[in-house]
Amino acid sequence: MAEFRAVGGGMVPHRQPSGRRLLLPAEAELCNAIGLSEDEYWYFVELTQAYNGKRAKEYELIPDAQNGATVTLIHTQNATGTANTT
Repeated sequence: MAEFRAVGGGMVPHRQPSGRRLLLPAEAELCNAIGLSEDEYWYFVELTQAYNGKRAKEYELIPDAQNGATVTLIHTQNATGTANTT
């Protein structure tokens, strides 16, 4: 079973049969940096795991604008054109 080091340096399993695991040092630092409690952090983790990436039916008529390859290509062409003119 994979194990991680807890904040105190002891080894803890990354999964438990029930309940939550201990926060990893990087997770504890993140919580301290942005002012989250441990319960708020785990609530965020549960929400992100539950998100399926699909839009709700209520958003059918709203355009789904996303930053993708097309926008990147346009910015690359603009940067190349600007670099060639200078």
